[in-house]
This record gives sequence, C-alpha cells and structure tokens, in this order.
Amino acid sequence: MKETIPVQKILIAVLIILVTGSLLTWLLLSRNRGELLAEVVIQGETVMKIPLNHNENSVIWDLQDKYHVPVHLETDHGRIRFVDVDCPDHICENTGWLSLEYQSAVCMPNRTVVTVYPQK
Repeated sequence: MKETIPVQKILIAVLIILVTGSLLTWLLLSRNRGELLAEVVIQGETVMKIPLNHNENSVIWDLQDKYHVPVHLETDHGRIRFVDVDCPDHICENTGWLSLEYQSAVCMPNRTVVTVYPQK
C-alpha cells in the first residue's frame, strides 16, 4: 500500500518556503536602499571617496595623473568597476560592477582597492 503525505504537511512546507523566500528577498532588496560610497585606496592610503547614487551617466575616473597608477574606474547608475587597467592579468576588470554594500575589487599589481560602503 502506498503511503500518502497529509495535505496539512504539504501546506506547512509550502508556507515555510514562501515565508523564507519573502524574508530573503526583503533583506536583499533593503540592503541597497541607502546612499552608497566607493572608497578608493592606493598603497594603503584612502585617496578618493566617490558617492555612487549621484552618477546617472557613466563617468571615467583616471587615477594616472593624480595618483600615478595606471588605473581607470567607471561609475554608472550607483555602481563602480575597474576599466582600462594596465596590469598583466586584468582580474580586477573581470570582477565587474560593484553595487552592494561591502563589495570590493582589488588590482594587486597597482595596489589599488575599491570598496563600496553605506554612506553615513
């Protein structure tokens, strides 16, 4: 004889899945509601803090002239990334866009770190 699962157990399992999914969605979406700030650190020294939520158009930041590192950063619609970097492996460029709190990307050859923080 085949044993059947009571409807009550199925409903409870579905309810738990729905509540868990709703909470996770709410947490992920609510994390990025505030203003974000990208901190640029070169050789252990913070050199720039870029507000991300104010850039509606793409902006390229050239770090060569002022900080003497062959790095370019791009900001666009609340996010930032490494672009056009002079290093052998381009891992930093492959990291892609940073748009969530506490995401980071590092260009090791140029000792440059970008981290996104909530703006206080």
